[in-house]
Amino acid sequence: MTVAESITALMFPFQWQHVYVPILPASLLHFLDAPVPYLMGLHSNGQDDRTKLELPQE
Repeated sequence: MTVAESITALMFPFQWQHVYVPILPASLLHFLDAPVPYLMGLHSNGQDDRTKLELPQE
């Protein structure tokens, strides 16, 4: 949550107008595939879950 809050603080005086989830639960990781702008934080204990994420190929 600290990183997500820091990013929003760095945008001052602007505000993030899109989806903002400071800590995304592991059960909702499929939300990271959303085709919209978002700012979501992942808990550091979920390292096994992060290895399941697929990055898009360029």
